[in-house]
Amino acid sequence: MGRPCVIFLTSLLFCIAVEGGGGPARGCSVDSEDVGLLQGPQRFKSVSLTTDRGGSEVGKQGRQRGGKGSTTTTTTTTYKLASTMTTQSDVLGYYARTGSNGTTVPYHANMGVCVSGYEEVATAISQCSSSRRHLVGTKYLSIGGVSYPGLITADRLTAVGAATASIWDAGYEGVIFDIEEVSGSTDEINNALDAAVAALKAAGLAAAVTTSHSCPYSCSGCDGSALVASWVKNADIGILSPQLYTTANGTGTEVAHVNLTPTAGCPWSLYANARASVAPSMPKASDYSAMAVALFATEGVTTGGTIVWATASRSRGCSSCSGWECCYNAVWAVPCSFIKTDQSTCTSEGGNWCC
Repeated sequence: MGRPCVIFLTSLLFCIAVEGGGGPARGCSVDSEDVGLLQGPQRFKSVSLTTDRGGSEVGKQGRQRGGKGSTTTTTTTTYKLASTMTTQSDVLGYYARTGSNGTTVPYHANMGVCVSGYEEVATAISQCSSSRRHLVGTKYLSIGGVSYPGLITADRLTAVGAATASIWDAGYEGVIFDIEEVSGSTDEINNALDAAVAALKAAGLAAAVTTSHSCPYSCSGCDGSALVASWVKNADIGILSPQLYTTANGTGTEVAHVNLTPTAGCPWSLYANARASVAPSMPKASDYSAMAVALFATEGVTTGGTIVWATASRSRGCSSCSGWECCYNAVWAVPCSFIKTDQSTCTSEGGNWCC
């Protein structure tokens, strides 16, 4: 009975060992189940320890770097430091726009998405370069959006499947396809998305899909309802996130208010019996429990969480930090950090030293 405890404690100490005071040991990641690990009085509430970078709420496989001879692992272990194992099954994600001057992240967030509005992987990665590492939870790269830069075509979906190494090397653990404007036949788009998602899974990356209300609002040459019908049957898609909001200025850059109206020709009931978790995108987390759960229940759809828009951070300067949070940087998703444990590391990354 004593040996498993020794093994657990040894593994735990190894994975939280600090290299030069700057972070976890190589080959280990320390990911928070909730933003309470990164800010506030309960910052040590729970920690997810995984081999290398593996693990997500949709059962993503891990993958170890190392070139030739690299191995794939499937072990993800989540520990509650105080006593027992804990898991968080529901999605609580958030969208963070590129170039935003700091964001306020939902408490218990377990998924962070960088949104650039571009469909081309290299451009999306470049646009998100400054904000990716500050995302909380499983890190997703958004591909697609509105207007030409975000237009989804079969060729562009195929390109995503061919770029899994670049996505992985950029530090992401998943891709969320933002499918709002589409050009191509239904079969072409469905086949290309299926192939792209399968390629992501094979590379150890998670896959999710979000769309304008219940299906793409623009589908040139395709049938939006048939696209959704394919998504709900695809076991390789972990999250489906229909958008339950309307933008204020029509460009997709400002979320205004909740809108529960489905896209014409695509009833919410299309999402019944989806193999993925149905986690609607909402302006804020309170909208989910107040409106979305009941709406989908009437359509026979069981929801599994929500993805919300992170808001501009109101905290400014060291006065907003507390305890061991010695480094402040307004452009980080969580501006106050206790991970940067020395002044030189903090200032070299553009932070202000507070201690």
